[in-house]
Amino acid sequence: MKKLSYFIFALLLLSCSFSDKPLVLKKAEALVDSLPDAALKILEENKSAADGFPTRYRMDYLLLYAMAMNKSYVSMDTVSFMPQVIRYYENHGSTGDLVTANYMMGCVFRDKGDSPMALRYFLNATRLSDVNNSDCDVNELAAIYGQIGYVFYNQRILTKAIEAWHECQKYALLAGDTIRAIQSIEYCGYSYSGLNKLDSAISIAKRVYASYKRIGDDEAAASSLGSLILYCLDTDRLDAAKKYMDDYIMHSGYFDKEGNLQPGHEFFYYYLADYYERLDRLDSAEYFYRRLLCNATNYNSSENGSRGLMRIYSRKGEADSVMKYSNM
Repeated sequence: MKKLSYFIFALLLLSCSFSDKPLVLKKAEALVDSLPDAALKILEENKSAADGFPTRYRMDYLLLYAMAMNKSYVSMDTVSFMPQVIRYYENHGSTGDLVTANYMMGCVFRDKGDSPMALRYFLNATRLSDVNNSDCDVNELAAIYGQIGYVFYNQRILTKAIEAWHECQKYALLAGDTIRAIQSIEYCGYSYSGLNKLDSAISIAKRVYASYKRIGDDEAAASSLGSLILYCLDTDRLDAAKKYMDDYIMHSGYFDKEGNLQPGHEFFYYYLADYYERLDRLDSAEYFYRRLLCNATNYNSSENGSRGLMRIYSRKGEADSVMKYSNM
């Protein structure tokens, strides 16, 4: 009888160690890629219950929570649990878990504004990834290289940004993610522009626009037109500039019903103002330079709005206004 009791006790321990994954994790895992906001809500509603999970499921919960935050564009700058998660997966779980944990740790430092540490963990994640393993998540790997590209771009290390975005494109294509693949090339174009390699930048911009059009994404195609519009204006190809600007207005999705641009996209007013200035339609140019200045969300918009108005009033011979906007 005593031996039977020990046997039953051992079975109970065994069954506990192999207990089913909590339902909350199953639900959140099923939603995190397609509906990350819903996954995050489920996880937040079950914080207290997660404190009582066995260690492996508690770590799974925390990692999934970080993933849901990142995919929902919730700032991760206050997240403090990721070092604990990484330490756990260094000795338990799969390599894929450790890759994701390093990726999420990089995202925490990204949102804290610590680019060197973010880059360290993003690169750790790529080094841990084995693309020859069938379990390798190439979609996640594409996202990691995309983040590496952003870090290098923001640090103005543009050749490294281009290298990272080419890797992003490669793995996005392997994952069948056409949109991310096109976006990665679009960002390469911005880097070439920053390197003053304008021929490459314009060639890429045309390729990106055509690629979005080919897959029927008119909104993304229109949103990508900034470089082409500016190029056409700078080279006095005004008919082409007007065609692209009309496409942008019609399809970008950045305008509300009253024709106002969303904050952060106000620089399009500069394109309109510059276009009308080149046509010598100074009243229209003045109107859009004023809109640019009134809606400016950064120094670049403020400077270009003021500089444009200074030119307009100079051509109109209004000295007081020229002085005003010159000082601005």
